[in-house]
Amino acid sequence: MAKTIASFCENQQKPHGEEMSFVSNRLVQIILALALILALYPNTVKAHGDHEHAKVFSPEEEKAYFEALGLFSGKKQRAFPITEWNECSSPYVTGNYYGFRCARERVISKILNRFVSHYLPQCVRYAANTLGHYDIRDIHIEHKGIFADKRHSPESLHSEGRAIDVRSISYKSGWRRKYRHSHELDGYGAFFSTLRECWGQAVMKKNDCPAFEGDRFLTGSIGKEDEDHQIHLHLSVPYCINNQYMEPYFRR
Repeated sequence: MAKTIASFCENQQKPHGEEMSFVSNRLVQIILALALILALYPNTVKAHGDHEHAKVFSPEEEKAYFEALGLFSGKKQRAFPITEWNECSSPYVTGNYYGFRCARERVISKILNRFVSHYLPQCVRYAANTLGHYDIRDIHIEHKGIFADKRHSPESLHSEGRAIDVRSISYKSGWRRKYRHSHELDGYGAFFSTLRECWGQAVMKKNDCPAFEGDRFLTGSIGKEDEDHQIHLHLSVPYCINNQYMEPYFRR
């Protein structure tokens, strides 16, 4: 580039003052533009490579989003079948968005709803048993949302309702004893480690996915090993066919 600029300058035969000023200003603009591109490039690569997603919807944001589409027509337009999760009275797992009360209608993909209803309770009980907690009931998750819109990451599992960000999991054990596990405080602990192993195994067996990077612990979840998931645990059901991850959707 330096040679090109030098050649350009040599070919100018004593330009007038206004022409020289125009050339100088133009070069400054080009240099500034290149500097801006170089400054933003690492962040652009990180956002795409690390699978960052837009802020996941709160109940109010989700309602407004789907009402704008027309709730049922919006569901039909999704790439995957959609249903609703009653956070307040599900017989399997109840929940609430952090800072909100439970919602009777949270939009969720059918596949994630099935995993949350059937395999998550199994994994919670298994993880609780390793801590000496038995007779597990009243499982509840505090989360940071399921759906995100497509403006930021159209290929994200959140954009199709196939992922949920879990802040904490609580349950009752034995005679009315209640336990709560916070991912922010105990994401490296035995409970979440066992839970993720179990969830990964379910994703592999029940969703026909291979182990992510050969490790079932990393399959269908992102936790403390990632700098953007220190507070919440990302649980997902990736899109797999014939034991292969399918594009364009994220693998976790």
